[in-house]
Amino acid sequence: MLQIKNMLVDVDALLALSHTCQPENCDRRQSCCATYEVPLERGEGARVLGLLSDAARYAKGLREQDEFVDPLDEGDVGPCLVTDESGKCLFAYTKKGATLCSLHSAALDLDLPPYRMKPRACSLWPLAITDDAPQVLTVQDSVLTFPCNSSRRKGAKRLHSGVADTIREVFGESFLTELQEAINAAS
Repeated sequence: MLQIKNMLVDVDALLALSHTCQPENCDRRQSCCATYEVPLERGEGARVLGLLSDAARYAKGLREQDEFVDPLDEGDVGPCLVTDESGKCLFAYTKKGATLCSLHSAALDLDLPPYRMKPRACSLWPLAITDDAPQVLTVQDSVLTFPCNSSRRKGAKRLHSGVADTIREVFGESFLTELQEAINAAS
């Protein structure tokens, strides 16, 4: 474990993961949008509701007749996004066989950064932050069952580009740089 800023990082888990998001594989196989309850952090519910009308242009399940469906619910650990009867997030939609996020699509339409507009749990996946004190940045359980993730060879010294991109988008370039420098120093 390394400490970067105020977070512990499970370096071994991060280095062992290869991640390449491939939405076109989600309908045929497992999808992150249909597997997890998406917890919301403070302020995320308001942000999601602010994009609701734009997201509803993509995800038809966000409307019933002329009304918007309330996409927020109370989950096991607090507020979360609602899922449909099959367990798929109400913000998920399918286009040309790919499972996509309507919040991500709406943010792009509005020239907003998608990873800042979606819940952090979604932006961070397949990585996760534990509820422990101190928090630990690690890999979500069971991610190797998804077609977009695979194990890397032992002894990798740099993060896979997909993992690095996720960390950069969620935590910023300086966090990623500090993490990679710490990995290099520990090698």
